[in-house]
Amino acid sequence: MARTIVLQNKRWIIPIAHFLGWLLFFSIPLFSHNDHRYFDRHFTPPEMPEKDVMLYLSLFTNIIIVAVFYLNTSLIAPIFTREKKYSKYFLIQFVATLFFYFLIKSITSIVLSTNTGIPLVMQMFNYMIVILVSLCYSLINENIRVERLQKEKENETLRTELSFLRWQISPH
Repeated sequence: MARTIVLQNKRWIIPIAHFLGWLLFFSIPLFSHNDHRYFDRHFTPPEMPEKDVMLYLSLFTNIIIVAVFYLNTSLIAPIFTREKKYSKYFLIQFVATLFFYFLIKSITSIVLSTNTGIPLVMQMFNYMIVILVSLCYSLINENIRVERLQKEKENETLRTELSFLRWQISPH
């Protein structure tokens, strides 16, 4: 009971957790940079586009990924998981993944006029991770909502029983 009151007064925790989670997610490429491949004599690194172009493309794909997360968490996943239509959900996600792939590929080819320099496979990997995390997040939220409704129902039943017992003791 006290824990619920503390969390209700601190509604800022969830947005801060989301912000930190996105910050961590978008900083993963900074931590996983592989410089050892450039020391290989037979490896020539791909020609990279200008840093400004890469920054804008990265920002664009990150905005799409954030939008996909919240769209999936708040709209798509709850609709299909409540009704237990998992096959339709996965079909929609498959189509959305293909759409995301071709969107990023076309934007990359328009902006860069070539497909070199952008790790499209990494973008798809990021997209799939975001979809899975948003599905898990949505299922956890749904579970919390169901448990809260069940507790409210139990409390209402207990209040009704208590009032009935009071009425039996003192009917007037």
